[in-house]
Amino acid sequence: MNYNIKGTDITVTPEIRDYLSKKLERFDKFMQAKDAARADVELSYLVGEAKMYRAEIMLFEQSLPSPLRAVAEGGVLY
Repeated sequence: MNYNIKGTDITVTPEIRDYLSKKLERFDKFMQAKDAARADVELSYLVGEAKMYRAEIMLFEQSLPSPLRAVAEGGVLY
């Protein structure tokens, strides 16, 4: 699977990239065309009353009728 990792208002360090790669490898067993599958990950830091981190993942694969999307927000990035 190909990974595109983007950081908005946050620096994507090698440690964060390794952490995400390990987590996203779990999707490989569900993908029929692993080489054609793609995951777009956007990490951001939300500045406001509650300072929070946000992660959004879009998963694209040929056998899926539409892309899968997941969003998580929390006080810590990990």
